[in-house]
Amino acid sequence: MDGAERGIVMSREGQRVIVLTPRGDWRALKLAGPLPEVGEEIMLPPVVKRPAWPLFTAAAVVLLLVLAGAVVRRIETPAPAAAPMVAYYVNIDINPSVELAVDEKDTVLEARGLNNDGEKLLAGIALKGEKVTGAMKILALEALRQGYYLPEGEGAMMVTVIPAGSGQEKLAAGDELGQRLTREAQDVFQQAGVHAAVEAATVQPEIRQHAEAAGLSAGKYSIMLEALAAGAQVKAVDLQRESITKVLQELNFNWEDVLARLKRDPDLLKREEQLGPVLKAALGQGPLPAENGNSQGNAPARGPAAAPANKPDQGDNQETRQGKQETTGQGREMNSNRGQSSSRDGMAVAWQLRARLKAGLQNQPGGPVLKELPVLEHVPGKNLRDVLAKIKLEDVVLKKIEEKRQDMAKR
Repeated sequence: MDGAERGIVMSREGQRVIVLTPRGDWRALKLAGPLPEVGEEIMLPPVVKRPAWPLFTAAAVVLLLVLAGAVVRRIETPAPAAAPMVAYYVNIDINPSVELAVDEKDTVLEARGLNNDGEKLLAGIALKGEKVTGAMKILALEALRQGYYLPEGEGAMMVTVIPAGSGQEKLAAGDELGQRLTREAQDVFQQAGVHAAVEAATVQPEIRQHAEAAGLSAGKYSIMLEALAAGAQVKAVDLQRESITKVLQELNFNWEDVLARLKRDPDLLKREEQLGPVLKAALGQGPLPAENGNSQGNAPARGPAAAPANKPDQGDNQETRQGKQETTGQGREMNSNRGQSSSRDGMAVAWQLRARLKAGLQNQPGGPVLKELPVLEHVPGKNLRDVLAKIKLEDVVLKKIEEKRQDMAKR
């Protein structure tokens, strides 16, 4: 059949299917009758080319335009229609990071890459003029095509909605939009057999401006703030190069746990103020705050002030002093991953315990907590509660863990 080509069905909805052509083009078709299955190859209808107008018709049109010119000049030119206003910005982080500008009718006004991978992801698709839910579906399909998600594999996507205006109503509407976009992406991944965690959050408009200044998407910047507050020594430069999940995984933090903190308290402007010099250090604008009077090589303090380094009691015997030194060494390592809020909820302690359990370090000589823990392998769980739920500990061990946490909180 002349002018026709084949394509693979990538998605279907109602009587409408989205097809990928051999040249990498996306075409949306409305079909009558039974729809083909996803993955099925179909024949595409030819693109109808209009015949060129005869020469005399073109000449007649030119003449009419010339004659009408004088009349048109006498008619007052109407004011141009006002350009659509941006109602929301939507940041999508895979590791390609892209941003969609959306109007009040949920139409995409602009799509741009926020990093090199984001620009590559958008290079083969056109999203302007699409409904934002349709744009999300196309983005997810393109991410699959480019290999960012693999069948039977795992992955993650963060959707961050930023209202163009302030107010609780805007934030609530942003939450609703984020949920709709999450469902669209999850449907695509489900059909492709990909196990991807898709999460959404809504943040304040000012956060987008601060994120741009840091060279990050609003989503990555928001996660960085919460991770810093939880005690992770995350840096903006690392998030510029790598995905959220990879950066936090290397720090023994789970990105979904960090996101849960954001959802519980989404006031990130307050979080920025609380972090102060810690945030500046993460942005490369200054050193981490040093502990007052500490020359023992301890990790920098995260709080307003740090307690001086502990010294062994003069009356302790050698074994007691050795135990205290080992315990202090562990405390230093844990303090290096502890933020302002970690002393309250013990999250940093939980992650340190989880990392040690998984690495098998509980078998080595250590402080009073690790000496009492049983031998475990591949302990699952995302926080201290999950870890303790999987193992049976005596009351004395639980008491020692709590005493350790309280001792760290006092420093």
